[in-house]
Amino acid sequence: MPTLLLLLHVFSAIAFYCGLAGRLATFEMARRAGEVRAVAALLRASDFFERRLAIPGSMLVLLFGLLVTVGGPWGRQVTAAGANAGWLIASVVLFLALIPAIPLYLLPARKRRDAAVAASAAAGEVTPALRAALDDRGVRLYRAVELGVVVVITLLMIAKPF
Repeated sequence: MPTLLLLLHVFSAIAFYCGLAGRLATFEMARRAGEVRAVAALLRASDFFERRLAIPGSMLVLLFGLLVTVGGPWGRQVTAAGANAGWLIASVVLFLALIPAIPLYLLPARKRRDAAVAASAAAGEVTPALRAALDDRGVRLYRAVELGVVVVITLLMIAKPF
């Protein structure tokens, strides 16, 4: 059973990584597109990667990671005074630290972007409001930090430095 949980954890991480990469690529292409129909299509693709892979993948990677921890050797380490489990605690803290920005900033930014896409589609051109929504520094900063955190967590899981 621990091997199955570990495989599920790895496969959910792969789905999560693919979702992040697909969302990043399609969103960046949408930012650079000059035609409103292309922007809208690329944003739909970005949304697909986010809703079908990144979001469920992130939830599953956390769930299976915790199950692997509880049922595996690291779970015993954590319960035995935390010997060599600092990397695990750091990983969970980093992962959870990203969550508050989602309802506080990202969801309202998505609503503004969706409204700007609809207005641009009605106008038949990429409007300044849509360009501003696509260039939102907060969203871009969050996604860069998110990617950095995912890389750090991956390195922590591989190296287990503390």
